[in-house]
Amino acid sequence: MGTLLRLILMLLGRRIHTRAYLCEVTKTIDSIPATKRIRWWLGGLGHIVPVLIVLGLLAGLRHKYISASYFDVVALAFATLWVFVGPCLIWYYEIYTLPIFNKEGQRLLTKKEQKIILKSAVYSNIYTNKICIAITAGWIGLVILGFSKSTDFLYRIGIRQAWGDDPFWWVVLFGTAILAYYSSIGFCFSYKAMYLTTLVSRFNLDQKIYHEDGIFGLSFVGEFAFRTAIMFFSGWLFAPLIVLIGGHAGGSPYNMVLLLLGVYLLFTLLSFFVPVYIIHKKIKQEKKSHILPYVVAANSSQEKLQIEWTESEYKRLEFYVSLISRIRAMPDWPISLDIMVRFASASVVVPSIAGIVSAFLRK
Repeated sequence: MGTLLRLILMLLGRRIHTRAYLCEVTKTIDSIPATKRIRWWLGGLGHIVPVLIVLGLLAGLRHKYISASYFDVVALAFATLWVFVGPCLIWYYEIYTLPIFNKEGQRLLTKKEQKIILKSAVYSNIYTNKICIAITAGWIGLVILGFSKSTDFLYRIGIRQAWGDDPFWWVVLFGTAILAYYSSIGFCFSYKAMYLTTLVSRFNLDQKIYHEDGIFGLSFVGEFAFRTAIMFFSGWLFAPLIVLIGGHAGGSPYNMVLLLLGVYLLFTLLSFFVPVYIIHKKIKQEKKSHILPYVVAANSSQEKLQIEWTESEYKRLEFYVSLISRIRAMPDWPISLDIMVRFASASVVVPSIAGIVSAFLRK
């Protein structure tokens, strides 16, 4: 879709410049000749309009055959809303969130080669990593499998013949595959967030004890992890449709539905807690490395005082002990109460709303 949009703009005489490391969704939105304040809105609109056109044509041409209930319409509306919200969040994450992570990380690193490695990792296409290719391929495969099991739902929205006999079937299949590709980008960025925080945890930080955040300047990782999770939370808009389709798939569908939604919730939580835990270990490591020289110095002063007591040596010992206590008192986690409240609210409210709507549609 991004390639098509860029081609249309070029034919209209617009000069298009895109950065190679961006994913296709971000390239699409970034190609829009508008200010960033409205570009995200136009980008979301550009993604949802084709879906609305197809649904409109389906409703107009197949209205005699449509038997969709109110529940079907609500579930489909939630899923369609993601087509607007999802690409906007992906664009924001790649244009703003990742560069902020790089800027904060660069500020802490001391070695030039490590700065280059971090910058290269941040500004790299997600598919330079083979794991992301596998994630996307696997997710598209699972979604297509789910599509093949949704014959009853497709029948209710006017697609009368499955497996290629109905032109609308092919259109919806193509749209589902594109949607699966777009949503897989969220999984890939979550993996990238874990990889980037792992890089930072392995690098040498500056030797300053006192930073504005009180944890060696690493508090930015908490906000980074939260924004990653928020991007991922948008996928819960699909929950009502998954439950609705699963309810008509035959067999024991809800076991599979609960498993799918449970795994998605687990991955959402991991996208937040894994980066936070990685940096938690880094903070403890930094505290230990900063404390050690002062422990050695304090022991040395203590030995000197045992031999001969002097006021200057005693004050020196007090200084060392004070520094050790201050470093030990520093927080071990790169998250503030504000971030935890926001994340807890999102992790409870979003799945709860999805669950309530899904339970309502299940009746």
